[in-house]
Amino acid sequence: MWLRQACSVLLALIVLFAAAPVSAEGQLALYRDGQIIGTLSTVERGSHTMVDAGAMAKLLGAQSSEKNDTLVIMHGRSKLQLVLNAAAAWLGVELLPMASPAVKEGDAWLLDSRSALKLFNGLLERGGSTPSLQWKESAADAGSPIPPAGTKPPTATQPPKAEERPTPLPKGGSSAASLPVLRALRWGGDDGTYRVVFDLSGPGEPIIQRSAGKFSLQFALPAPATPFESPADEIEITATTSDDRLTVELASSLPLKEVITLEGPRRIVLDYVRASTSTPDPAPRGEEPPRTPGKETRTAPKRNTKRIVVIDPGHGGKDPGAVANGIREKDINLAVSKYLLQRLEKMGYDARLTRSTDVYLTLQERTDLAHEWNADAFVSMHVNALP
Repeated sequence: MWLRQACSVLLALIVLFAAAPVSAEGQLALYRDGQIIGTLSTVERGSHTMVDAGAMAKLLGAQSSEKNDTLVIMHGRSKLQLVLNAAAAWLGVELLPMASPAVKEGDAWLLDSRSALKLFNGLLERGGSTPSLQWKESAADAGSPIPPAGTKPPTATQPPKAEERPTPLPKGGSSAASLPVLRALRWGGDDGTYRVVFDLSGPGEPIIQRSAGKFSLQFALPAPATPFESPADEIEITATTSDDRLTVELASSLPLKEVITLEGPRRIVLDYVRASTSTPDPAPRGEEPPRTPGKETRTAPKRNTKRIVVIDPGHGGKDPGAVANGIREKDINLAVSKYLLQRLEKMGYDARLTRSTDVYLTLQERTDLAHEWNADAFVSMHVNALP
């Protein structure tokens, strides 16, 4: 009985919130390839400026249709799916996070304006078009003859007001709406390097700043669920958020060997050169080599006639991998790897794990085991992250 009453109260609150008047209204001018294609009305929901996804699709010549609690937008053969009250959207088969959930008011599907720009640029890009959409505060500010509703367009003799001039961006910078979103942060490397990988989504390029021993990148919000923790003592990482962007800074005394930008998927790779370490003398013949604390001790089984498959559960120990909703990628990788081990053994293969418990292994240690066991196949087990 109490549960039914609680649900009724909650439903009433939701209806009241949906019917409440918006705190502010305005307009945003939508630009494509530097040319204005129309204006969209905006409403303020907390700290988010919301726009109508259906109206935005219409300006771009895309088709939209509702199916139950989902808005499907088609641009050519590219598909975007918005799910009511979900803070992520399907762009093809990729699930992309948004700054706030999609909500519906009347016939309008409202999205955070930055998320809408990211999603529709991605829709255009997947359809073979250039992702060049941009917002400006209003058509009047953008220099278009289309004024906001209820106002008169300025005449040619009117001097521009000082407060209407856009704030200049810092050298090499850009507005947060034109920055990509950091989807995930990954660590790797071998005995010679530390590798830091920034997985990106959306158009644009991050703002990158370099100084002595420091490297920083600026992205659009939201921030990923991945914890900003460095597995390397020699590299410190900090992440800060402002009203519209995320700044990630790396500080290290290690030399930054190279910075690589890659596509498919989009990512930025940083390689730091590790400090040289002395190679320990080999153990005298007949003596057991010393064990490394915290690591599993393995003896390589002798080669047999079966095909050897080495399964490498990604991450482990101090490296959790992707983290979302309290679930750690390293745990999934290990569970799936153990299941795969059993299946392969039943099929007659000699299957082996690089780790069977929650321990941290370097990339070099993992590949060394595969070489030591003379593997016929090496399977690196990872899973993608979801918001």
